[in-house]
Amino acid sequence: MPEQLSLASSVIEGVVERRVDNDAHQDSSLSGSFQVWLRTPARLLQVHFTGSAARAFSSSLGLCEGGRVRLEGFKTAPESPEKVKELHFHDVRQGVRVSVLEAPSKFGHIKELQDLKQAAQGQAPVDVEAIVEAVGELEHCELALEPGEFVSTRSLWLRCAGAEQVCRWRLWASQAERHGHDLTGQRILIRGTRVHEVKGLCELTGSAKVERLALQCTS
Repeated sequence: MPEQLSLASSVIEGVVERRVDNDAHQDSSLSGSFQVWLRTPARLLQVHFTGSAARAFSSSLGLCEGGRVRLEGFKTAPESPEKVKELHFHDVRQGVRVSVLEAPSKFGHIKELQDLKQAAQGQAPVDVEAIVEAVGELEHCELALEPGEFVSTRSLWLRCAGAEQVCRWRLWASQAERHGHDLTGQRILIRGTRVHEVKGLCELTGSAKVERLALQCTS
């Protein structure tokens, strides 16, 4: 992190116009980091996510193109007339928050967990409708590449109505703290989650929004 960055006390809202994820093959020091270009009513901002902040917020669907977000706890770089103003998130600490106000509108809608493999291959965010089978405890995980830095995480297990197949849904940071045991047994619609294939099994990461649905009658 450049030393000239300063902590800002303001809150900024805007719509993501573009996102670029850094390729580890091009520069291993930037692996996992990404940038978004945020359009606010006043101007265009470039927002950099590095370090533990990149790992905590990379799956936030609000930070995809078309998402509308509220940013808090960022640092700013000195502004020059010829450059787009830059905001920086590097670590996860008190006051750092990315709130999803509106997710991108075009997601696939999945009601059967066996359809997740196709979604994982497509790499696009999807909506998943399922029942929460179990909710794990809130944990604080030390980041492998940032010794001494921790982030909240929680795992939930989902199944579709009438099916035996279970899928893990992993949440980080404020989402892990917000969605807890009160979701046990609830039928939910997870909007804008990402699907990953891990050791042949599909897992969900993050969400743009979670909606509770009425339980369906089976009789």
